[in-house]
Amino acid sequence: MAGASPPKTLMAANSDNPGGYWESTEITQFNNRLLAKAGMRWSDHAPIPQAWFFETARDDDRKEAKNLLQQEFGHSDCFVLKDPRICRLLPFWLEVLSDFGIETHIITIGRDPLEVACSLAARAKVPVFRPASIEDLEVGLMLWFRYMLDLERHSRHLPRTHVSYADLVADWRTSLRCFFLSSRLPFPSPEDSAAIDAFIDPSLRRQQSDADCPNAVAPSILEFVRQIETLICSQDISASAEQLDVLDKLLDEAYSLSDSKNFPTKSFVPARLTAQIAFAHVVALSGTFDGLSQRPRVALFLSGSAKSIGHVYRVEHQIAALLANGWQAYWLPVEDVRAASAARGADMVVTFRAPWNAALKDIATVCRRQNIPLVYDIDDLIFDPAMIEGGEIAFLNDKSPEVRSIWRANAVLLRTAIESSDFAVLTTEPLAAAAMEINPNCFVVSNALGQGMENIAAKAAALPKLSNADGIVRMLFASGTPTHRRDFLVALDAVVSVLDRNQNVRLRLIGHIDPWQYPQLSTRREQIEQVDRVNLEKLFEEVAICDINLCPLEVGNPFCESKSAVRWLTAASVGVPTVASPTAPLQAAILHGHNGLLAANADQWRNGLEHLIRDASLRNVMGQHAKRDAMAQHGFDIWSRRVAATYALVLTLKSDRMADSHEDS
Repeated sequence: MAGASPPKTLMAANSDNPGGYWESTEITQFNNRLLAKAGMRWSDHAPIPQAWFFETARDDDRKEAKNLLQQEFGHSDCFVLKDPRICRLLPFWLEVLSDFGIETHIITIGRDPLEVACSLAARAKVPVFRPASIEDLEVGLMLWFRYMLDLERHSRHLPRTHVSYADLVADWRTSLRCFFLSSRLPFPSPEDSAAIDAFIDPSLRRQQSDADCPNAVAPSILEFVRQIETLICSQDISASAEQLDVLDKLLDEAYSLSDSKNFPTKSFVPARLTAQIAFAHVVALSGTFDGLSQRPRVALFLSGSAKSIGHVYRVEHQIAALLANGWQAYWLPVEDVRAASAARGADMVVTFRAPWNAALKDIATVCRRQNIPLVYDIDDLIFDPAMIEGGEIAFLNDKSPEVRSIWRANAVLLRTAIESSDFAVLTTEPLAAAAMEINPNCFVVSNALGQGMENIAAKAAALPKLSNADGIVRMLFASGTPTHRRDFLVALDAVVSVLDRNQNVRLRLIGHIDPWQYPQLSTRREQIEQVDRVNLEKLFEEVAICDINLCPLEVGNPFCESKSAVRWLTAASVGVPTVASPTAPLQAAILHGHNGLLAANADQWRNGLEHLIRDASLRNVMGQHAKRDAMAQHGFDIWSRRVAATYALVLTLKSDRMADSHEDS
C-alpha cells in the first residue's frame, strides 16, 4: 500500500485473516514442496543442513523459483515477497534473488512469542484451519524460536529492519519510519497514508499476551523466549550475534536430544514434552546470557541398592553424565545419617530402589519443605504386589511363601516411595507406563554403558575371537540374575536343535545358570562351556571373544517386557550380533536383519541362529552395525546430554509448580 508490488496470485482473505495474507499462493505451495524435499513440513523444528541448500538437486528448484518470481512480479521495480516459510528457506531464496540481480532488504516482523503460539493454537478450534494449527503452546514457541533464529542467522549480512507488530498496529508511521529511511520507498503520500489508516484494524490483533493468551506455559520457558525476542528484535544485533550462534547450535543439539521416543507417551502429549525437553536443554546450557547464568546445579543421589549392578547403571553412570554437563553430583546410601542434611544443600534429590521407610520419609520432608524436587529411580517392575503373587518373576517361583511375602511387602513400600516422589525416572517405556499408574510424572532415562564401560568395551572389541583359532562358533548366554533361568527356556529348543545339527558349535554360559537343570542339555556336555560369574570388565571380554549373543525373554510377561536392552547393548559395544526376543525395548534397539535378529518363536530362533552360524561375514557385518548403532543411540556423549536435559526439565517443572502454587495462594 506504500508503493511496492504484491504478487499476482494473492492468497485469499478468510475468517482467520480477514485483512488478507499478502502472500503468493503459488510461492507458498512451492515452499511447502521445497520443505518436503528436505524431509519436513512448515511445523517441524528440525534443523535444515546448510549443505542441503547447495545440493545439485536444488538447480531445478531454483529454475522453478525464478519462473515463479517472473510470473508473480513481472518487471516490478519494487515488490514484496512474504511467506513465513522463507525464514527457514532463506539461503535458497537469497541465491535465487541474487541470480536475478535483485537487491534485497529484509523486514522482520516481531511479535510477542506467546501471541504467536496462541494464534497458532486458536486455529485448531476451526476445522478448516486445523491443518495450519499447533495446539500445544510450547510447540508453537519452539517453532517461533527456530524460525526466528534461522531468519536472523541467514539475513545477518543484508540490510534489514525490525518492525514490532504491536507498534505497527498502534502507530504505523513511527514503527515504519526507520524502514522508509533505509529503503528506496518514499514515505507514503497523504492519500496513501489515509488508505493505510483505513486498512489497519487494531481489533484484528486477536491474541494479546497480556490479556487473552492462556497462562499455560512454563514461566521459565516464556521468560527465556522473550529474552531471545529482545535480542533478535534489536535494531543493532551485531553485539548479540555470538550469543545467537550459541543458541542456534544448542537448538540443533536439543532437537536430537528431545526425540519423543525416549519418553513415555502417556505422561504428556509427546510433541509438548519434546518441546519442553528441548527448551530445558537450551536454557540449561545457554550460559552466555547474563540473565540465564547460574551456579552449577547440585544433584544428590541416594542409593537403596549400592551393591547391585543397577546402582552402577542408575547412580554412577547418571552422576557421570551430569558431571560431564556442568552439574555437581554425588551419592550416599539412603540410610546414611548425613543424607537428610545433604538433601538440604541439593537442587535435586534422586533416590534409587529405596523402599519407603523412616529415612526416606525424612528426606521427603526436607525436600517438600525446601521445594527441592524428589525423583525416584527404579529399573525393574518389582513395585507391583500383584505381580509378585502372579508368578511373572521367575526367581520367586521356587521360593518359600515367607520369602514371597517379604517381596510383596517390599513392593508395597517401593510403590509408596514412587507415589511420594515428585517425579519418577524409569529405564524403559513399559516400565514407565506401569509407574504412571502410581505417579503420572514419569520420564525415561535409558541404561547406557558410561565412559568407563565404553573404554573397557573398546579394548575388549580388539580381542581375537576363540573361533579364529579353533573354528568353533560360540553362542553366549550371560546371566546376571537368577530370573534369567526361565528366560533361557524361550530359546532352549532352538539351541538344542542347533547343537545337534552343528558339531562345530558350542553354548557358552556365564553366571547364574546351571545347564544341567535342563534335561535337554544333559547329553550334550561336550558342546557346553561354563564360566562362573565375572566382573563387568571380564564380562565385556567374554562377550567379545564369542560369536553370537543370546537374549531370550518371555514376551508378554510384564516383568520381562519392562527389561532394558542392556544385554544387546553390551554385545553391540564389542561388535557381537544378538538374537533376541521381541520385547518392546529390544524391538526399539534392534533393526531386524541389520544390527541383530528378533525371534518370536522356536522356528525363528532356530533359523536365525543357523543363519548366523553358517555365515561368518554376516556375523561380522551385523555386529559392526550393532556397534555403530549402539554408540549413536546410547554413546556417553549423546546419552549424557539427554540425562542432563531430562533433569533440567525436572527442575523447570518443579519451579513452575512452585510459581503456580504462589499465584494460587
